[in-house]
Amino acid sequence: MQIIHSHTQLDFDGFASMIAAQKLYPQANLVLPEKQNPALAQFLAIHRDHFRFLAKEDITWSKVDTCIIVDVTNPNRIEIPYEQLKHADFIVYDHHPINENRIKASSESIVELGASVTLLIEEIIENNLTITPFEATLFGLGLYSDTGHFTYDHTTARDLEAASFLFHQGLDLDFINQFSEQSFSAEEQILFKQLLISGTKHSIDGLTVFLTIFEQSEYVNHLAFLTGKLLETTEADAAIAVVKMNKHVYVVARGHGERINVRELILKLGGNGHELAASATVKRANLQTVYSDVESMLPLMLKPAITAAQLMSSPVKVVHEKDKISYAAEQMQQFGHTGLPVLSEDEQLVGVISRKDVDKALRHDLGHAPIKAYMTTEPITVSESVTLEHIQELMIAHNIGRLLVERENRVIGIISRSDMVEVLHNKRYREHLHNRSAIHSLNKVDGLLKSSLSSDTFQLLKTVGEEAEIKGVSAYLIGGFVRDLLLKRQNQDIDIVIVGDAIAFGQHLASIMQGQLQEHQQFGTATLILSDSKKIDLVTCRTEYYKNPAELPTVHFSNLKEDLARRDFSINAMAISLNTTNFGELIDYFNGKVDLVEGKIRILHTLSFVEDPTRIFRAVRFAHRLKYRLDSQTRELAKNAGASLKRLSYTRILAEFHLIQKEKNGYELFYQLDELCVWNHLFNKSITTEHWHLFEKLLLHKQEKTMMLLTALIFESDGWIDIITPYALTVEDKVFLQHLIEATNLPPFNNMGEFHKFAHCLKSEALIFYALSRKGEFSNQILEYVARRDSLKRLLNGHDLKKLDVPVGPLFKEILLRLEQRQLNQELLSREEAINWVKEELRNEPY
Repeated sequence: MQIIHSHTQLDFDGFASMIAAQKLYPQANLVLPEKQNPALAQFLAIHRDHFRFLAKEDITWSKVDTCIIVDVTNPNRIEIPYEQLKHADFIVYDHHPINENRIKASSESIVELGASVTLLIEEIIENNLTITPFEATLFGLGLYSDTGHFTYDHTTARDLEAASFLFHQGLDLDFINQFSEQSFSAEEQILFKQLLISGTKHSIDGLTVFLTIFEQSEYVNHLAFLTGKLLETTEADAAIAVVKMNKHVYVVARGHGERINVRELILKLGGNGHELAASATVKRANLQTVYSDVESMLPLMLKPAITAAQLMSSPVKVVHEKDKISYAAEQMQQFGHTGLPVLSEDEQLVGVISRKDVDKALRHDLGHAPIKAYMTTEPITVSESVTLEHIQELMIAHNIGRLLVERENRVIGIISRSDMVEVLHNKRYREHLHNRSAIHSLNKVDGLLKSSLSSDTFQLLKTVGEEAEIKGVSAYLIGGFVRDLLLKRQNQDIDIVIVGDAIAFGQHLASIMQGQLQEHQQFGTATLILSDSKKIDLVTCRTEYYKNPAELPTVHFSNLKEDLARRDFSINAMAISLNTTNFGELIDYFNGKVDLVEGKIRILHTLSFVEDPTRIFRAVRFAHRLKYRLDSQTRELAKNAGASLKRLSYTRILAEFHLIQKEKNGYELFYQLDELCVWNHLFNKSITTEHWHLFEKLLLHKQEKTMMLLTALIFESDGWIDIITPYALTVEDKVFLQHLIEATNLPPFNNMGEFHKFAHCLKSEALIFYALSRKGEFSNQILEYVARRDSLKRLLNGHDLKKLDVPVGPLFKEILLRLEQRQLNQELLSREEAINWVKEELRNEPY
């Protein structure tokens, strides 16, 4: 016998999933939980005759061989005798986060979606099954109710695709609205008032939690609905109802906003749910004890606040009140800022000058005027600890586009409107900032490893640790893997350092795991390749010694601390122990965890950039990718590393620029390198505003190759050809540079045909670059020429000329070129006209 069942306090998603499961398992019987929420109970009171249910008392449990369980994984939340069904196969469908206490299933589909019914609808689609309009509407009830009409944060694209399918099958929205709108009954009104009277508001880290307690003898099954209403009425960020009915205590939590995760608290009580909706039943418990436990655990459900310290850009570009408006305009143009703080002579904040203010002054030819005359005085400032929510309130209340961040009356950062737009509309970035705040308390990360990695990868690391213990060596996860784990970012590169012989240990792992080992004896490293193509890099602890600045290092074997000390930055110099005795322990000799929280890139010692100046490029890449900033000492040391930068080979420098180009919006790093004086050191020149204009024009025209961008920064300045030529290492770059030099000698533009005579052999990239460096009509003419030339379809080719008895040789090229000239001038519009022109040429000028 097959049965289909769901959770107690059954809701529309659970019920819809049961009906959808029966489409996939038509021989299975529906076993309806006795306890249902009010909306579903109302629905079944009208539509029960549409369904056939099997009563629990009519089931011989020993004859049940398959149980299909939907919308739940916790065996404590089902109403069938789980212990009597250990012989049966369980098939589970659920959309809630995985809970350790879950049904042992032979098959399970557990994916965090907006609704469980989505999983069943996808299988219905995959199996080409048909559904009736009534079924489509019922499935829609489950989908709409559990996603809050697709407004809840856990709603996914897959839920929307499922809804689209239901619409095509006849889903009735009016019917859904009828049953999703729920009003208070008289009984609910009484309980709701009691919950409001008994509740108190708790203010925690800038958020408000409404916590209420009540006891009544009779059980009512609509506490979840009432808790949601409490959230709306109190306008709190979260609402929790702790209610004892009969012998058990029921805890229901609802919340809204990304800083709320009620599931974390509910899990401690043995319950489950989503981040914004979860519940638990504590059986035969004392009400006051449960309430006190909940009250003490309230901080668990709050994610750390995003603060000004994380949002701000730092250091801040500033101007002084006696500076000219034209200087402010130049600074804004060069660094892309829309406003700048204004300081007095004694470096105190006295105002802000905006792009709007500057543009207004320039329109009146007042570039020579002092900034003081046009700045806004008494700017609004905040401290580093002010939360995102408060910053948003200030910007709206005062209608301002930027806030300055102060520490001890000194400006240390600025938050712009664009910063706010990014954090408010980029969920991944917000999660990244929340994760940074949560890192503070981490000293042991075994739980984080388990929750972040696949079960196979986690078990693999456990095995490595167990074998390390057996072989008497110490194994540690290191580098970027550790950093990204703490930031909850994906990183598939597993690097393990061994205190001992990494190659010998790798040989041992390869033998017991049936893997292949690639050994590198010279460096004491090895790569273990497993049957599933997973790779593990094993490295013997080592230290590095640089005989000369900017040269590659000499390597010696050492201990863990010395190995970590050779890393580039503190955030990359952490390790996690894998040995069984201290599995998951975080080793952080250089305070990398603090820098992760504060969003800083910090080198480990003062000679770091001298020894390896490519770290300057890596520093700006990491700062850009993670939205961090270089700490003050790191920034100053980078600025002073010019001599070492000049010792780098052009090959190594270009390799770094190619990596920069791979970053999202990598062009922004060129400006950051300018702030670190990199261009001054590499080119022995400062980059002018005109050169930045050319750089930006190239970006606007999608001309983003490294060689072109580098050339833009010094084009036509003194000695530019000698400076840029060594960077042209590839044939493609050499050709571009040569063609660009030739383009600088092009004659004035009369018409396209004549211009083509001189420019036909020059690559389009070189011509576009040259055009963007010119001003006025000449620039537009060249761009139009390139566009028309690149889209030109020749009316005749070499085969056609042979048929016309054109002698083979140089004449071919000449006639084809002249044909192109006339096409560009639109003197020849058809193949027939081209043929006639060639014949006429041959008659008039015998070759």
